[in-house]
Amino acid sequence: MRDVGDVSAEVWDEELRRTGRVVFPLRRRSALQALLPLLAVAVLVVLGPLLAGAPPPDVDVLFVVAAYAVLIGPPVYQLVTQRPAVVDLDGILRLSQRNVRDLPEFRGWLGTVLADQRRTPTSHSS
Repeated sequence: MRDVGDVSAEVWDEELRRTGRVVFPLRRRSALQALLPLLAVAVLVVLGPLLAGAPPPDVDVLFVVAAYAVLIGPPVYQLVTQRPAVVDLDGILRLSQRNVRDLPEFRGWLGTVLADQRRTPTSHSS
């Protein structure tokens, strides 16, 4: 079965009308594709010299490793926690292309949802 983030706006619209919210789970493949090159470079920077028989890394290499840790921290956290993005009548929580493949279609769908919300006042908007 395809992830919600990989389907069309019609499916999102149906889900929103049926349940009052749409949950966009993390698209693991997208998150891993963003993370793997960063991890590969970090491994090469640290292990490359060690495997070649060079002395242990100096402060500059440790700084690079620390910078990579800061860079890859958020995607790793998202992969570990598997926290989804949620769209409901209150708004959107934490959404990126790791949750939705087609962001232009998603933007258009959100515009339609907002227009519908503005046309039909609900008890939720008071």
